[in-house]
Parts: sequence; C-alpha cells; structure tokens
Amino acid sequence: MSNTNSYESPFCTRYASEEMQYIFSADKKFTTWRRLWVALARAEMKLGLPVTEAQVKQLEENINNIDYDMAAAREKEVRHDVMAHVYTYGQACPDAKGIIHLGATSCYVGDNTDVIIMRDALQVIRRKLINVIAQLSDFAMKYKDMPALAYTHLQPAQLTTVGKRATLWTNELLMDLKEIERRISDLQLLGSKGTTGTQASFMELFEGDTDKIKQLEKMIAGQVSLEKHMAARAIPLIFKDIGMELSGLIAGARQTMYFSNIGRITMPKALAPSVCQFDFFIGCAGRQICMCSYEDHMMVTCAGSSSPKDTERAFFRRLAEFDSDMIINTNYSGKED
Repeated sequence: MSNTNSYESPFCTRYASEEMQYIFSADKKFTTWRRLWVALARAEMKLGLPVTEAQVKQLEENINNIDYDMAAAREKEVRHDVMAHVYTYGQACPDAKGIIHLGATSCYVGDNTDVIIMRDALQVIRRKLINVIAQLSDFAMKYKDMPALAYTHLQPAQLTTVGKRATLWTNELLMDLKEIERRISDLQLLGSKGTTGTQASFMELFEGDTDKIKQLEKMIAGQVSLEKHMAARAIPLIFKDIGMELSGLIAGARQTMYFSNIGRITMPKALAPSVCQFDFFIGCAGRQICMCSYEDHMMVTCAGSSSPKDTERAFFRRLAEFDSDMIINTNYSGKED
C-alpha cells in the first residue's frame, strides 16, 4: 500500500485500472490546465493580441514541467489554486508569465478540465464495453445450441439455450453503450469566459470586437478537440456553418434530405499514388448529400430520385461566395440553369 496513514478509496486502489486512475490524477488535471492556457494564448495571438509565437512555444515546452511543491507553497500564501498554478507555470516560462490565463476566469481551466476528464473517462468505458459486447457475442454464438433450464416466477419453466441467455445480457450492455455514447455527444465545453462567466474582460482586451471574441471561442474549442459531434471534426468550420444554413433552407422548404459524412479517408502508402479521389452515396429513396475527404480534397455529392433544384443550387452558390477552389460536375440533363 502506498499510503497507510490517510484514507484511500477502494474504488481507486482496488477496482480502477491504471488508465482510469491516470485520467483522474493530478498530472492529468494540471497538464490539461496548461494545455487550455496554451490554446487560449495561441488563439489570442492569432487574433492580434500582444502574444508572440516564442511565448506560446515556451508554454508548450513546459506543459509537463510542474513543480508541485512550488504550487502548494504558493497556494498556502494566496489561497487560490488556479493563481498558484499560474504563478508556478510562469516561473517555468519566464518570457510568457505575463500572458498566462490572459482575460480568463478560474472556471476556464477548472470547468473545462472537468468536462475533458469526464469525456476521456467515458471513452475508456465505451471502449471496454464494446470489447465486452464483442466477447459476449462470440460466447452467444458458441453456445447457441447448448440447452439450459430457464426460470420464470422463480420456478423452472422450459428449456432455452446458454447462447440465448447471453443475447439478453448483450442487449442490456448495448442499451448502456447507447446511453454512454449519448452522454459523450452531449458534452460541451464551458468556453473561454471572463470573471463571473461574462465576456467583459475579453471585451476590454479586444476593444469591443465581438466577432473576435466569438472566433476565440471557436478556435479554443477546435484546439482541445471537443466537438459536440465527434465525427464532424474533420470538416472545416466554414463547411459546418454552410451545412447548418443548408439544413435551415431544407426545413424552410419543408423538404426532407439525408446527410451522411464518413469523415477523412486514408490509404496505405503503396496504394495512395493510384488513388485520386473518393466519392460515395447511400441507397436511400429521398434526396441526399454525402461528404468525405481524401488528402486535400473534399467531395460533396448531391443525389436522389428528384431533380436537383433550389436546395442544391443554393448550397453550391453559397460555397462559391467564399472563393472556394472547387469543381462542380453533374449528370443532370434538365434545361434549367
């Protein structure tokens, strides 16, 4: 036992894996704080605040260089855990100490880190749950013909099979998996807020430029990789915004369309020189937009049983407004432009 004179939870010492213990460790917590500070500094630099690349690089190089004794001593003095770690980080990064936590409140690192830790822990549970379901599925198939006596009302009833019983356990785990995936997808960051959760400090830093403050939020969210819809990370932000506009257009016209995104495709090095692009569509009866990416190309396909009219035209005309380098091909034979 590592500690015999104070309480330790058996949930940690007896039941938790090393992987899960690390996720809830001080190292994970405070390195995440520092990664959030790096994300904030880099976003502020790109948006024109007096933050240099050298300062951001120094912060990045010292993410894991944490002097816990210094932080503890400083916290006793100032009675503020976040300010104690701001001070400690600044001692490791003397050139950048003036821009650490610039404009932010304590909840920027505290609350966002809690969300990231919960997300990482749920992903571990999800991965292990999938492995258990896969093994139970193999077990069910292996013993699908082995008879077993089933009970109802605590009394012997009739024969079933061991494999059949295993499918019932698997179904309950599948329901658990669905709930975990829903909770992961619902997690959202607090964002980059100032004192008491307002944007007053950032309004002052950016001299009232609300557009830059909104960009700051998006840039930080992109750096810490916590999109609400995980599969959409590979899509550039501009296309997500356009996709939302397209959804509104379809809803306003009371039309139904399927949207599918399979993300970024990679190929083995030996095959890559022979592949120019990928494209796909799904076999649904209605209209559809399908999206995938390969290398530096994104393919967006509109297909369906009905002729491409206002919705598809509006989508590609919206893209053209951004001077996107794109090629539009069609097999539509209609006379309309």
